[in-house]
Amino acid sequence: MAASKYPHHNLIEHNLNDLTSKIKNPKEVLEKLRQKEVLTDRVEAKIKQCPDDFDKIKELLDYIQRRPKKDFQSFCDVLEETNQLHIVKEYFESSAETGKEIDESEVNTEKRRDLEKANLC
Repeated sequence: MAASKYPHHNLIEHNLNDLTSKIKNPKEVLEKLRQKEVLTDRVEAKIKQCPDDFDKIKELLDYIQRRPKKDFQSFCDVLEETNQLHIVKEYFESSAETGKEIDESEVNTEKRRDLEKANLC
């Protein structure tokens, strides 16, 4: 598996199931991301067509993990603005606050093993 262009991709990918179930209010998150010009009208419309909130969040995360760091930072800001700062702190705090991605030394041993397994596929 090739290395990701954006390291936050790995953070999202590794925590996708948890994030998809924990992020709430996709409508409000989408609106704020659109206001910040992270999402285009077309992308927002595509995500809104998903049948339920779980699928909307998954589609949004798939999109965000392919976006540059500034869009990821805007996503973290929107989570904070929508009273979901606990998600940023739990999953992205080092990355969101310092502007640097979490390197492997900051990931606990279990997560590091999971990442290594994922990179072997």
